[in-house]
Amino acid sequence: MKVLFLQEQPEVLLRLNNPRDPNPGVGGTSYLTCQVAYELHQASTAQHNDLEIHLGCIGNGPTHFHGIPVVDLDQSDPHFKWDVVICTGGHLDNLASGRLRIQQQRLIAWIHHPFDADKLRKARALGAEPLSIGKAQFLSNVLLTGNHHHIDNLFCAERIRRSAGWSDGLSLPPPKQSPPSQLRIGYMGA
Repeated sequence: MKVLFLQEQPEVLLRLNNPRDPNPGVGGTSYLTCQVAYELHQASTAQHNDLEIHLGCIGNGPTHFHGIPVVDLDQSDPHFKWDVVICTGGHLDNLASGRLRIQQQRLIAWIHHPFDADKLRKARALGAEPLSIGKAQFLSNVLLTGNHHHIDNLFCAERIRRSAGWSDGLSLPPPKQSPPSQLRIGYMGA
């Protein structure tokens, strides 16, 4: 099965040296797209199944991202049919307007904002299956579109703690680790 994740910000492929590193300062959904694709690729490789993960970008970029082939959507074969294509906001707009043409058996529209009626309308017009990530997105979007795919939380707490410099296994930093004049705030939004 050939699965294509459409990546809106190809620069994340160059800036993310380790796919399990914290967000290097790009959009949250673009960052998570790489992480989801990477984790599925790793699991598929370990299980020796027929799942083939690809990332698709518009324009020049790397040819691979940590073992995952990267497809230049401007240069790809327009007649090739993907089994599954997962797209987010900007590429959903491109598909709906006809600026981007991809053939697929299933299209999954990753809706990453609560109450995103515009993206849900475009997803419906394309025959896409909506996917909300996070409770707020799902609960609000279920009111607009009905029951749909849902992933509760993609944020890895261990990764967030490590990026904040906390020791392994600690849910809070030691009380004396940070000077009293320093305040660390963690952001877990996409």
